[in-house]
Amino acid sequence: MKKRKAYIFGGLLFVASMLVSCGSSEVSEVASHLSVSSFNNSGCKSTNLDDSRANMNNEEKIKFKAMADNHISIVHVNALLNCCGEFETEVTWGDKPRTIVINEKDIKGGLCDCVCNYDLATEFGRLENGKYTVVMMLDGREYFSFDIDYSSKLDGTVVVKHSVE
Repeated sequence: MKKRKAYIFGGLLFVASMLVSCGSSEVSEVASHLSVSSFNNSGCKSTNLDDSRANMNNEEKIKFKAMADNHISIVHVNALLNCCGEFETEVTWGDKPRTIVINEKDIKGGLCDCVCNYDLATEFGRLENGKYTVVMMLDGREYFSFDIDYSSKLDGTVVVKHSVE
């Protein structure tokens, strides 16, 4: 009886290992678990009308930097958003291989007759070295994408150029 249980357990273990090793994933085990380790929202940088007009002229950009444990920090600097919103980010793998989707979402859904700049900082991982496409979305709509070549030395900035559909 003990021998039979050992054979069944061994067979199940073999089948499970075959299913895992035969998967056709483009991302290795290191990068198979993409999770947000921190998020920071600066809040509206200014509610003063004169300051808000000045903020609209600030350059919108994405800063990215490799962090410890195969994580990456992405900071959306001067994101021009509704001043009544409450924003957070959701990070997922895209449909195409090595595509990271960062969806900045207004979880409050508030609409006011004003906009202001926010800095939205997200740290997530686990990435392996190599090329990735990062797709930026606002409430599920793509507005910008850029490519990175992830390594422990990654440190860069891109200016946001919104795509119009």
